[in-house]
Amino acid sequence: MKLLILDDDPKVRFNLNLYLSDEGYSCHEYESAESALKSITPGKYHAAIVDIALPGLFGDDFILRAKSVDPKLKCVIHTGHLSFNLPRELQNIGMNEDDVFYKPVLDLNSLKEKIVSL
Repeated sequence: MKLLILDDDPKVRFNLNLYLSDEGYSCHEYESAESALKSITPGKYHAAIVDIALPGLFGDDFILRAKSVDPKLKCVIHTGHLSFNLPRELQNIGMNEDDVFYKPVLDLNSLKEKIVSL
């Protein structure tokens, strides 16, 4: 299963990739929404793990644009902003608070289980 990891912090990308690769996933890392969007084609990724606060295009805008290219793409938000509220636009495309993980995720298995359930 192919996963897209979008985070501007290289340590976060590395650790997510390391854990999820060990769990059998094929992970592709991106540090900007713009570069990640260029990689999106229908069916290429099963899911995306998306940081919200990114330089340039923010993660919520990335999700909306990515899903316009690949409506079947499932997304999980991985944010360090504890005050983050899921925008109405993301709720309208089927996302809910269960799709939001706050950094640091102390139990990466819970993130993996969420991806499995998508």
